Amino acid sequence: MAKLSKIHWRETIPTSRQIPSLQKNFFFMLRRFLRKVNEESKTNSSKILDYEKAMSLSRDIVNCRVRKIISIAATSASASEMIENMAAEEVELYEILNSIINEWKNGLIKMEDSQ
Repeated sequence: MAKLSKIHWRETIPTSRQIPSLQKNFFFMLRRFLRKVNEESKTNSSKILDYEKAMSLSRDIVNCRVRKIISIAATSASASEMIENMAAEEVELYEILNSIINEWKNGLIKMEDSQ
């Protein structure tokens, strides 16, 4: 829980547009942790608050990172440094978004040229 709180703090720093580094298997480990805390909460009512807090922090982390990935994918600047800081699932999302955004931009330019 302490590690999750620290990651949450790093992600939600208001001035941070950079994407903090995460382990490549972060989301796998996060899902495993959430499953464990959820199972513990079923047998120990004092763990229910821990599970709810962990879920809240996890959602905030995911939302912050998605916003940053969308921003990175939308810029034409080199994102290689940023990609190094992403988990495997995030790299896949970035590549999909970047491709969609670039196709969309190219379509707009071609449409404007032909008019």
